[in-house]
Amino acid sequence: MKHEPKPQARRPVRFLRSGLFRRYAVTFSSLLLVSFFILGAAFLVTIAEFWTDEKLAQLSENAARVAERTEQTFRRYTDEERYAPVVMFMLSETASTLNTGLDEGAAPDQYIRMDIFVVNEEGQVVYCNDMYDRYLAGEPLACPLHQTATIPAELIQSAMHGAISGEDNLGGMFAQHRYFAAVPLKSGDGTTATGAVFATAPITEGLRPYIQQVVIRFIGATVLSILLVFVIIAYLSYRLTKPLLDMEQAASRYAVGDFSLRVYYRRKPKKPLKEKHKKRKHRHPDELIALVESFNNMAQDLSVLESTRRSFVANVSHELKTPMTTIGGFIDGILDGTIPPARQEHYLGIVSGEVKRLSRLVTGMLNMSRIEAGELHMKPKAFDLSELMLQTLLNFERLIDQKGVQVEGIDALGHVMISADRDMLSQVLYNLCDNAVKFVDGGGTIAVRVWEEEERIYATVRNSGTGIGQKDLSNVFERFYKVDQSRSYDTKSAGLGLYIVKTIIDLHGGKISAQSVESQYAEFKFWLPK
Repeated sequence: MKHEPKPQARRPVRFLRSGLFRRYAVTFSSLLLVSFFILGAAFLVTIAEFWTDEKLAQLSENAARVAERTEQTFRRYTDEERYAPVVMFMLSETASTLNTGLDEGAAPDQYIRMDIFVVNEEGQVVYCNDMYDRYLAGEPLACPLHQTATIPAELIQSAMHGAISGEDNLGGMFAQHRYFAAVPLKSGDGTTATGAVFATAPITEGLRPYIQQVVIRFIGATVLSILLVFVIIAYLSYRLTKPLLDMEQAASRYAVGDFSLRVYYRRKPKKPLKEKHKKRKHRHPDELIALVESFNNMAQDLSVLESTRRSFVANVSHELKTPMTTIGGFIDGILDGTIPPARQEHYLGIVSGEVKRLSRLVTGMLNMSRIEAGELHMKPKAFDLSELMLQTLLNFERLIDQKGVQVEGIDALGHVMISADRDMLSQVLYNLCDNAVKFVDGGGTIAVRVWEEEERIYATVRNSGTGIGQKDLSNVFERFYKVDQSRSYDTKSAGLGLYIVKTIIDLHGGKISAQSVESQYAEFKFWLPK
């Protein structure tokens, strides 16, 4: 009774200690961290640029609003002593309302602290929004808070020709660079620029808490993503490493001769796959599934090979022991006089047959060794294949007569010339005829035929008898394989003959096949190129 292969035991696998898992986890986590770092850096840079553009736009808008109000004040008050307090009050009130986000058209989310300056064409600060708050309105057209500050001429000239914005310390007015926006300040007739209005704001004010909030949320999202990815990596690593660890366990069992263990990557589907799913699976194979299948196929082949090897060792041991015992017994009987001289020739004939049997066994083993070592080389020459067939049959003449077998097809053998290795083909025909004589039924027939068609030459050897079972036909050319080993008529075979036959035919570029009908016949047919 055959034992089914044992499936892989579903034991807990400590895959967290696996080197593959650690490498996967470290690699993917490192890639994820680097990706998040690059993404975060790009995101922060984008936010900073957006923040800068937005604040510069707000400063430009507010500077334009202040310039418009200042120009209206200029047109309303012509006396400098009268409009100076008004301008300072207007600047203070405008800056205050803009800084609290309460100015008309300013939304609360547009909050930005700013300082506003009215500058003449020489770059001197005339008014600022701090003058009114500090009661410094006594001297018009000069700001006592910024007497030493002079805005660079190139900024003034650019501002008087059109609105500008950027980052600068405005000629040392501030210790650090600030955002600024400037618009031209027109004269009373509104055509000539007599100065400019500057609106400034700190660069980091407002941006830092915003960036902090973004960074905190980004770090939180990164941590959650890493945890999620770690779980996914653990699952994928388990799916990837589980079959490999199972293969390692199975390989250790194979090393001690136990080939019953099998590895499974995933459970077999309960329902048959639809045709389109089969095509899709065939088009996109899973490499790990293919590896597992190949591993299991290897295990099956090793199991069969180990079984045939043990059978071969047992058969060879029997094959060597039986003739050697027979030879030793008969030789001792002749030497000690137990066998009378009149019977010595008979027993010497038996000894000769056993020696030839040993010679064939050793020759077969040597040929198999040469085949596996790749040392079997052809020496082709032209000869008549029909003549070789006839000569081979003559070697079995005595056995054929003893069984009362009728040989058919000899008279129809014509001259069929071929260029091949004569010794190798002689071994092929000998093995085929030997099998035919061995398994033909008493009083049966053996039919041989050799013919040529186009660029091929064919040969068949057919014998009547029990034939070969269908389950054995696909295995008869495997090494160490013996057909129906339970029957006594195959006990003198080591299972190498047909394996050597197929190897020689393949080496010549031909092909051999077997067909049979049980209880009727068995036929071996091969063809070779001319």
